[in-house]
Amino acid sequence: MKLWRHILTVLMLATTLTVTSAAAADDPATVIDTLEAALMAKNVDGAVALFTDDAMAWRTPPLPNTTGTYHGKAEVGGFWQSLIALNPQFETVGQRQVTGEQVTWTSSTGLDVWRQLGIPSLITRGKATVRGGKIAAIAISIPPESLAKVQTAMVASAPTSDPLAVVTTLDATLNAQNIEDALALFADDATVRQNPAQPGATGIYTGKAEVRVFLASIVAQNIHFDLTAPRQVVGEWVMWTNNTSVDPWRKLGIAPLQGQGDVTVHDGKIVSLTITLTPASMAILQRAMAASVPVASP
Repeated sequence: MKLWRHILTVLMLATTLTVTSAAAADDPATVIDTLEAALMAKNVDGAVALFTDDAMAWRTPPLPNTTGTYHGKAEVGGFWQSLIALNPQFETVGQRQVTGEQVTWTSSTGLDVWRQLGIPSLITRGKATVRGGKIAAIAISIPPESLAKVQTAMVASAPTSDPLAVVTTLDATLNAQNIEDALALFADDATVRQNPAQPGATGIYTGKAEVRVFLASIVAQNIHFDLTAPRQVVGEWVMWTNNTSVDPWRKLGIAPLQGQGDVTVHDGKIVSLTITLTPASMAILQRAMAASVPVASP
């Protein structure tokens, strides 16, 4: 009798372990762990085996020349094959969040195309539906802050001897609050003129040391540029109009204001930069500043 009880106990334990193991394998977080491991091992067949026959996948933004939408195992497999070619590496940030069949996560993701731009990894986000241990739907997205890093790096990696490329790179580096890369675009004896001048400043900056002071001051105000029309290029001279926002204008409720700029670029370096507000924007600023001054009591 004791022997049969022992055998029964062993069988029950084995059954419990089998069920537990199967449940763990079907867990949505575990399935995504397995998917990422397969992709890092360049095992496309192992990755595709985790999907249902009618699975859907989305990537935002889409890869070049694609819609970013993939339907069925064949298309999903093609998507993962293109990703594997970029030598992906994933590191989960925090814990995957599971609610029923749904799992969401944040990853630090590395791809060759980003590494070549000097970006070891970027934050990406994922969401998937897992049923019976198979992925029925998955969406991978790159958040705006990660996209901005890629765009800045792409601009910075472009040849900058062309005046237009130099000015485009200047805007991108300032929007990214990268003072040193912006300063590297200026000649040693460069001159910057700003109108209106900042409080306590002349509005004229000569030489790299002073230009750095200017760049640091506008970056500290969280400056952001948005081009309103294509820049005009005549030889070494570039001119443009853009919408500009800085914290003092945001506090006055008038950002963005429209500004105009012109630059002279020689041998890939900025030798002069002039930025001004348009007359209409200057009037808006003056009215807002006047209205913000407290009225003295009689």
